[in-house]
Amino acid sequence: MSRRLTENQIAQIIHDFNDSESEGIEDTAQENILEERIQAATVFYGKNRFKWSKTPPHPSRTRQHNIIEERTGLKGPALSKNEMSPVETWELLLTDDIIQLIIFAKDWKIILT
Repeated sequence: MSRRLTENQIAQIIHDFNDSESEGIEDTAQENILEERIQAATVFYGKNRFKWSKTPPHPSRTRQHNIIEERTGLKGPALSKNEMSPVETWELLLTDDIIQLIIFAKDWKIILT
């Protein structure tokens, strides 16, 4: 059994290698075209060819100063709202100080007009 290749076998190996290489080039060209189409589908282009992403950026970690630690809902005297009259509830919302500020601002508006 000879370890040498015949000229026909060498030619066949070269032919097969060239075919597989050209297929690889075609495959990468097709992959590049697909990637360009996918990228084009995920961005908008402005008038000056500026790229705008169609998807928002990934959310990041919530900063410590943006975390609310208090519970929502009624607090203080408003917790006993079932036992309060409508007038008492109104007084919780608008204290005497706030009512005085409203009257003062209204008076100034009347004076200026």
